[in-house]
Amino acid sequence: MRRSARVLLAALALAPLASTAQTVIYRCVAADGAVTLQNDAKCPKGTKQQKRVLPVPTPAPAPPITAAAPARPMPVVEIPQATTASPGPAGTPASARPEPDATTLATPPRPAPPLYVCLTSSAERYYSASAESSRCAPVATRGLDGGPGAAEACEMVQDRCEPVPEAERCTAWADWRRTSEQASIFDPERADAARADLARVDAAVAGSVCAR
Repeated sequence: MRRSARVLLAALALAPLASTAQTVIYRCVAADGAVTLQNDAKCPKGTKQQKRVLPVPTPAPAPPITAAAPARPMPVVEIPQATTASPGPAGTPASARPEPDATTLATPPRPAPPLYVCLTSSAERYYSASAESSRCAPVATRGLDGGPGAAEACEMVQDRCEPVPEAERCTAWADWRRTSEQASIFDPERADAARADLARVDAAVAGSVCAR
């Protein structure tokens, strides 16, 4: 306790002397040697008293308050407004729109073109773009001796054809194209005719709902 009292007195002694305010510290020593410090109050009777007047330290001045810098104003962006052209002659709009070109308009696809499925006398099935399909059917020839002849001959025959239902036309056109494409690759004897059928199919379905 004595040491703490000395530390307190030393701290008070080092306080700035420029202050005009003062305080009185009393050091009281009891009969048993106990030391107490009292502020502006005398020691009780029966104790040994020491008095010391110390200046009260002046509080440090508060730092000046600096005004915050004014916020920079946001730049104002002007949005250009749509200008309205001055009206033209009486009865004529200011900006007359040109009539759309017919070629620029989207043309809806054509319906599936008609197609017919034909049947030969030997029950062979094929497609035709015409309701009447005639072909040159091969005919067997005989020689002078009555045996098979070496010459080739054919006769024109009319096959029976039926129209393909509209709901099945695109499928039938695709089937005709597929068989023609296969024949042009794998059947050398029919390659030329198959390529002609392939071109005929592509030309018929171009621009229709059946186009690839």
